[in-house]
Amino acid sequence: MMRLLSIEDDPDLQRLLALALADEEFEVHFAFTGPTGFESAISLRPDIILCDLMLPGYGGRELIRRLKEEPATRDIPVVVVTAYYDTATMIEAEVRKLGVIEYVRKPVRGAELLVLLRRIAANLPKAATPRSEG
Repeated sequence: MMRLLSIEDDPDLQRLLALALADEEFEVHFAFTGPTGFESAISLRPDIILCDLMLPGYGGRELIRRLKEEPATRDIPVVVVTAYYDTATMIEAEVRKLGVIEYVRKPVRGAELLVLLRRIAANLPKAATPRSEG
């Protein structure tokens, strides 16, 4: 089972994500702020991280920068979930600069997200990173 961490401050979106992935091959964990998202990523060592750009504490850009600098999390694929509707080119440049592999625009569509997550999961190394139990 793939471990997914969703870092999003909107509880309604978190509930939608939980419903969309309930019967799938993902074990979903949630964090609602930048700092708790960072702590959760360190302790959970998820296979994939979904990260909003607008978060309390510190924003998604800062969170992603910290995740990419941290040896324990730097190789975890991060998917940005954003409500920004600037030009697609601007968003793509932003996520590449952050070292993010993909982005999804809100409102998130469960079926599209599932296809994306499955594609990312299929490309992960088969030898999973050892995780701490806790």
